[in-house]
Amino acid sequence: MSKYAVLIITASVGSITCLSPCLAHDREVVVGDAIRMNQQSFIATAKGMTADPQLIYGATGVITCGNIRATGQLTVRGDEVTSAAHTFFDEAGNPRAAQGNCQFSLTVRGVVQSARILPGPRMASGSTNPYSDGGNHDWAVARLDHVIEGVKPYGIADAPAVGSVILVVAAGADGERSYGFCKVRDLIGVAGKPREIHTDCTCADGMSGAAYLTPGPHPKLIGVHVGFRSRDPNARLPYSATHYTFGTSSEGDFRRALGY
Repeated sequence: MSKYAVLIITASVGSITCLSPCLAHDREVVVGDAIRMNQQSFIATAKGMTADPQLIYGATGVITCGNIRATGQLTVRGDEVTSAAHTFFDEAGNPRAAQGNCQFSLTVRGVVQSARILPGPRMASGSTNPYSDGGNHDWAVARLDHVIEGVKPYGIADAPAVGSVILVVAAGADGERSYGFCKVRDLIGVAGKPREIHTDCTCADGMSGAAYLTPGPHPKLIGVHVGFRSRDPNARLPYSATHYTFGTSSEGDFRRALGY
């Protein structure tokens, strides 16, 4: 396991909470029957899709910050990226940018576009110490040093409902996107503020910050992926109070940071 993977033992349920952006060897934490799909499998599954998913989901890209890799996406604007707060702040609450510039890159039709993420006051987040705060604080909105042209940013959706189907789109180290349909299983917190979203999504290392999207040809962001909690993350288990993935909803301060 890489030194950049942080495991927090939660004594109350005897589970492992992982907020790791990326491990040395990518693995999946499987909840129920949910699977991650490559683009070819996704097109075959998403019946009736006529538009190119490279264009519909072209806003999803890779964030490298210091020595970690995570997922981010252009949201609302072509120079604004959403992700998890722990993408940008380490276990001690220090900015990862101190270890090196943070970069965002995405690939559309084989063309890679990159921009530098501006540090400091140009970034908003639910926490600057996300490894110590609740999952509902683990969100961030970062500004790029220039607009990325030719890519449609995701819009913002209303708060999700328990039981609603979502699509999680992530980007790997090679820029290739992966896709997964799953459900919102619970919402923890007060409506109108960022809430912790419990899901039965399968997650993989490097997915931190990936968008929870509304399905369909005009995807909108309802939250970002944070991590998982599990008694046995190496086993394929059904969704339960001790085996689930979670993220942060785009409500309250998160939403306002995007100008809504």
